[in-house]
Amino acid sequence: MQAAPLVVLLAIAVVASACGSSITAVRVGNSTLDRDGVADLVAEVTVRPADGTIDAIATDHAPHASHAKELPFDQAPPGMLGLETAFALTLGESGLDLPEVLALLSWKPAAIAGVADRHGAPILPGNPANLCVIDPDEVWKVSGAAMASRSCNTPYEGRHLRGRVRHTLRAGEPVVVDGEARR
Repeated sequence: MQAAPLVVLLAIAVVASACGSSITAVRVGNSTLDRDGVADLVAEVTVRPADGTIDAIATDHAPHASHAKELPFDQAPPGMLGLETAFALTLGESGLDLPEVLALLSWKPAAIAGVADRHGAPILPGNPANLCVIDPDEVWKVSGAAMASRSCNTPYEGRHLRGRVRHTLRAGEPVVVDGEARR
């Protein structure tokens, strides 16, 4: 396993946080792990948010066609399905309560990215209707083939997760209804 770069990046984030600084983003791609190390990497990353080191959680949803992801691991483009599992994984494995999970996935990243006027804003008349309706108690089984993406690669295949985004509105338009993409 080649998870050492991730461990170093997490250590840098811990030191930066302790010194009052922050790291806006760290992207972890295929170069930091191999297939056997995915479970260990997930365990390493998912225990970190509860200690306050992480200010926001976002996915790097870079969908690739299935044929591109079926290349040997070190030749495939980086990335995996994460958009549809991010809420459930953060809720179930971070040790955080629901309000903090929502903050880390919504208004905190919007503030860091400078788009808080359009995303993560309070539900008020005149504000953009960019909303997710969640069911924090729904238990569901991950199936890459059933996800709304160009590919179906996910290290969580077959895993049961708790918490699901049921509906998503983008600028007032439904883009996900009952867990199904409408685009």
